[in-house]
Amino acid sequence: MDTYYTIADFLNNNVFSLNKIHDISDVFPHSHEFIEMVYILSGSALHNYKGKTVQLHKNDYTFIDYNTLHSFTNKSDDFCVIHCLFVPEFIDISLKNCHTVSDILKSRLIGLFSVEYDGNVFCDTDEKIKSELELMLEEFKLRKFGYTQMIRSSLLKIIVTSIREIKIDAYSNNPLIQTVIDCTNDNYVKNNNLTMLSKQLN
Repeated sequence: MDTYYTIADFLNNNVFSLNKIHDISDVFPHSHEFIEMVYILSGSALHNYKGKTVQLHKNDYTFIDYNTLHSFTNKSDDFCVIHCLFVPEFIDISLKNCHTVSDILKSRLIGLFSVEYDGNVFCDTDEKIKSELELMLEEFKLRKFGYTQMIRSSLLKIIVTSIREIKIDAYSNNPLIQTVIDCTNDNYVKNNNLTMLSKQLN
């Protein structure tokens, strides 16, 4: 039977955790009631996510949504990761009912309605994400005044920076649909209706 981890199991009923971990033992199929981000600092491993297996290498990273079965196997001897666990309301209370990265992206807070995240693996070739995570680790370790706000802003920056790498769905290849999406994204906080939107689009 697959393992299910609760907030109490892994986060001690907190909403955020961040650690650097060197562990070469296999992580068998499991799911959890929080979002997980794994960044590979060194080594490699096989990651199975929703039944698809990919090899992760140094500077690769990925997010795992709530209630999504995944595992890590065949870890190399030098396998080391930065492990970030969080519930979306850690970023902002308005995200309390979000359970996936896509939910966060489509929230009113961010407003990237046309982007879908589905276990994508990102490669941090310029190590900017690694640098941001290392700043978060330092803040989490020292816990100076305002450290949670610093970590929240860094985490949000990582998510949005990463999503820039995802290709927008097939509808976005249609210039008219893309214009409507862009206009909606730019004006989502306004009380617009279809008539007003039509006027803006001529």
